[in-house]
Amino acid sequence: MTVRMLINATVPEELRIAVVEDGELVDLDIESTEGSSIKGNIYKGVVHNVEASLAAAFINFGDHKQGFLPFDEVAPSLYGKKWDKKEPPRITDVLKRGQEIIVQAAKDPVGEKGAALTTYLSIPGRFTVLMPGSDARGISRKVEDGSSRKQVKAIAEQLTIPEDCGFIVRTAGLDQSKEAIQKDIDRLAEIHQTIERTAKIARAPSILHSEPDLIVRTLRELFTEEIEEVLIDSREEYEATKAYFEELMPQYVDRIKHHINPIPIFTFYHVEEQVEATFQRIVPLPSGGSIVIDETEAMTAIDVNSGKMTSERDHEDTVFKTNLEAAHVIAQQLRLRDHGGIVVIDFIDMEMSKHNREVEEALKDAAAYDKARLKVSRILSNGLCILTRQRIRGGIKKTTRHRCPACGGTGWLRSPESHSLSLLKRIEARLAQGEVEEVRVSTHKMTAEYLLNYKRSELLGLERQYRCRILVVVKLELDRATDEVKFLSKGELLQEMTDKLPPREKRKKLSERKKKKPRGGRSREDGRGREDGERRGPRPPRAAPPAADRGPAPEPPTEGGVTFTGRPPKELLEKIKRDAEERRKARAGRGPVKDGEDGAARTALPPDPPPPSERPPSSESWTSAFSVPPVEVAEDMIEEARPSSPPDMQGLDNGPEVEAQAEEAETSSDRPSKPPRKGRTRARTSSRSRSKKSEPPATEEAFFADGEEAVPGDSEADEPTAPAAGGGFLKRLLGNGKSAARDQDEG
Repeated sequence: MTVRMLINATVPEELRIAVVEDGELVDLDIESTEGSSIKGNIYKGVVHNVEASLAAAFINFGDHKQGFLPFDEVAPSLYGKKWDKKEPPRITDVLKRGQEIIVQAAKDPVGEKGAALTTYLSIPGRFTVLMPGSDARGISRKVEDGSSRKQVKAIAEQLTIPEDCGFIVRTAGLDQSKEAIQKDIDRLAEIHQTIERTAKIARAPSILHSEPDLIVRTLRELFTEEIEEVLIDSREEYEATKAYFEELMPQYVDRIKHHINPIPIFTFYHVEEQVEATFQRIVPLPSGGSIVIDETEAMTAIDVNSGKMTSERDHEDTVFKTNLEAAHVIAQQLRLRDHGGIVVIDFIDMEMSKHNREVEEALKDAAAYDKARLKVSRILSNGLCILTRQRIRGGIKKTTRHRCPACGGTGWLRSPESHSLSLLKRIEARLAQGEVEEVRVSTHKMTAEYLLNYKRSELLGLERQYRCRILVVVKLELDRATDEVKFLSKGELLQEMTDKLPPREKRKKLSERKKKKPRGGRSREDGRGREDGERRGPRPPRAAPPAADRGPAPEPPTEGGVTFTGRPPKELLEKIKRDAEERRKARAGRGPVKDGEDGAARTALPPDPPPPSERPPSSESWTSAFSVPPVEVAEDMIEEARPSSPPDMQGLDNGPEVEAQAEEAETSSDRPSKPPRKGRTRARTSSRSRSKKSEPPATEEAFFADGEEAVPGDSEADEPTAPAAGGGFLKRLLGNGKSAARDQDEG
């Protein structure tokens, strides 16, 4: 049987030590810089609070959590006076708030609990343990051999011990000589004297003594004669370990070796896989079964499953073999994981009581290598076995793992559907209370997608019912089944908007700066802006390019004997303005228009038509009296022609005056008709378009002409213009009348 101790110290953040027996992992200890152990450290603390109901005190010793000191761990030397056994003292009689006290960490902090403290100090060494303030002298309980105990007791009586101190000889000191044990006690006595001197001058809370590093502690606790090799992959730690052995165990210095290999030491000896298995919830068994380990705050539950194991001849043998393998693996996992407290094991039910007793013995034999105190009960009829184990360290999982924030350590996550429904209920319950203007929901991606895709109608219904706005935002940093919901009132929204504004001092400076700034876009050459009311002057003319660069001037275009030179001459513009002004005055006074300077006679505009009361009953007299019929006459003609006449307009008699007026309208105008301007609407003269518009055409020309609409103030638009060829409602109407008359003549 080959036993090795492997020390992996290449990474400064983590130190791992494993004991391997024939390739099987027997013991494991991992220490990281974040979760270093404080067990065994001695502190000078201050009593923070005394709880008589708990019979304990809380001590501030410098850690982030206060330590717990029960009254049973208070040494009698701190009582101050002797008390009668019939009337024992209470903790409030011994400890007071603010009192300084020297304590030692008995257990590391676990979860939300602080470290367990004691006033019974103990300083461990390689072969002995020195106990200041005690007069006990004894031997370790693990030494069960009677002859060995007598031999060690005889050596202990010959040792020189400091006053007011006791000691215990450890298992490693059984085969040691008197000189080796005395040397170890003297070294521990010097440490105790150093602690006392430091306690007199140190201010509370402070540390007085700290335990050595993990390598020295492991060698002190686990190294035995059975270990053949101690392999270390770090040169620095190798030198420190070698010096420790030369001081205390020089006969075993040759067992210290430096591992020099490119392959990591744990991988080289096939230990890495076994180390990773200690962190798994399901651990496989050699024959195909498995065990499931679930750890809670109060206890540890282990379930044994047969799995795919079918190698035995019947069910009883299969179950018995599975339970035997599980007993060995369970003892190993409890030792490696350092589970403490109550452990409940659910073995597979076995019919034969003989098999139950054999499984119990196999579990006890496998736990014999465990240095922690362990008690195993009988296997009950339903297959349950209850055992209790002392926790030595804080547990590998607790020092190297964190509890899952998403599931809280339960291993179960809420589905997006259930989480979305819960959010809707919370939102509706809060909106029903009123005074909510906006709801902001920040949640996981899956929950947000379900809300926006499958619960969109519910969200819109809540917004309409309570007149608020609901925002759903995805936050990637949030875990599943977690959310952040904010209900904001109208005042809080206004406060947010106000907070986004710049500070009042900054806003005041900006307003003052705007007041001082002149009202001009450009500044003068002297640096001042334009004064208020000062008008902007004309821009300076641009410098013309040189004649050589411009080239010869282009010839003006000529069309129909007329040369277009761009802008008309000034005399022509003035003449056009005078003519327009005369026409405007003539239209206002309805008087004759004077001849222009060029001698051309202007056609006078017709006078206003008489009022409706003075009109003759027939429209024919009006068409002969006026060159252009008034609007009222045209409307009467349209109404007479449309409702009673058939589509071919037969029987319509317009009279010779109307036909002559239509022919004269086509040929009487000397000037050509002007095309309609862009952007102007054409006047529609049909009865349907006039019924839709609220206002009639402004002039008679606009009514009869199918051209552009007359524009007031326009010199060209104000002139009477003949209707365009093929246009005008009256012309079309007269044309239909002519065709109807020709049809009658032919008939």
